[in-house]
Amino acid sequence: MCSRYFLELKALFELEKRIDYDFERELLEAKDYYPSNTVPIIISRNNRLDLKMAKWGFKAFNNKLVINARSETLLEKPLFRSQVNNQRCIIPASGFYEWDEHKHKFTFENANDELMMMAGLYRVVDNQVEMTIITTSANASVQNIHHRMPLILDDDLIEEWLKNNKIDSILKIKPLPLKITSGIMQNSLF
Repeated sequence: MCSRYFLELKALFELEKRIDYDFERELLEAKDYYPSNTVPIIISRNNRLDLKMAKWGFKAFNNKLVINARSETLLEKPLFRSQVNNQRCIIPASGFYEWDEHKHKFTFENANDELMMMAGLYRVVDNQVEMTIITTSANASVQNIHHRMPLILDDDLIEEWLKNNKIDSILKIKPLPLKITSGIMQNSLF
């Protein structure tokens, strides 16, 4: 499960170099993102990548926010059926957080300190763009802390994820190893 991630200023500059977009730069800021926050997403529109802002979480029928979608069941769930075919997105991140069973916080980042591109879905409801992050089974870097993690795409899969209708193989990939930072000392009383 991914319930908090962050975007750093250096990642925003990297994003500006990678994505040609028409967007008010001052709306983007480096920070930690929580469910229900407005977050940047990348979509494909008119054969170009575009940056949009979206609220994190699909509002379900019971007013619960669905912040993650499991890659293994994504194609079966009615809530995601139309988005999985037409409204896939990328969520740029510098890293994400997970907590172990002792409530110790761990930070996961790209091993090369590059921008992470997390797979997601988006939809528009009442003129509000909503997004959810797709998760997969944890790789070796994450599995000792948590059993789930975001589906992180390599650069060569971004176009395919956003534009191709055959995504079954992408949903089965294991993300590359990540760099881990422990927050145990920060949370310690000593």
